[in-house]
Amino acid sequence: MIQAVFFDLYNTLCRFDPAPEVSQVEMLFQEGVSIDKASIAQAYPFADDYMADENERWPIKDRSLDERKDFFSHYEHVLLQKAGLDVSLEFASKIFARLRDLPQKFALFEDVITTLEKLKSEGKMVGILSNLDQDIDQVIDALSLSDYIDCAISSLQVGVSKPDPVFFQAALQRLDVTAGEAIHVGDQYKSDIQGARAAGIRPVLINRIGHSLAPDDCPQIESLEDLFPIIIEFESDSFGT
Repeated sequence: MIQAVFFDLYNTLCRFDPAPEVSQVEMLFQEGVSIDKASIAQAYPFADDYMADENERWPIKDRSLDERKDFFSHYEHVLLQKAGLDVSLEFASKIFARLRDLPQKFALFEDVITTLEKLKSEGKMVGILSNLDQDIDQVIDALSLSDYIDCAISSLQVGVSKPDPVFFQAALQRLDVTAGEAIHVGDQYKSDIQGARAAGIRPVLINRIGHSLAPDDCPQIESLEDLFPIIIEFESDSFGT
């Protein structure tokens, strides 16, 4: 039986408000560059893939302030290039610096609360596993999720980041479950899917935006409402391990 369901945080349970593609379009327009939201949205998987590679090579949280600024300049450059804009690294750095100063907050996706309520009613434990380099408990409280969460683990607490299997093993230990009794749901193939799999946890990829670079080697969903049939199949071992 599945005893615990772990979730990634950003782009799995919550998003930025306003949506990042909206902020990108507005900021670019102010700099005299016109582009549509769809073009920006389809470019995010490429930029996020770059982030996952860099985070695995050298965790971003371990870099100095200047080194992190340099990384995010390159992240923005990848994003804009993949969106079809032939811009310089200097221009991308300027855009990201302006975006960083915008007031932003996290907002839950509409399917989150009903999903967590159903999981709790079925006796499942729920965990949040995030590479967020800040106090995750404060974020959970701000999102009013505390009543639904049995554990919340961040890279700041564990000292490593996804996809390191040590990160996932810490979550298993926190809830006292085996890898075979848990699943992990996340939107990043390298960080979430490969990381969970390396720890022996069965993964589920959530693809909310309809654009993904992930291979078709694990269950994929577009909404958390689609998770429950997969849990039933996992429990009947029809997916294997």
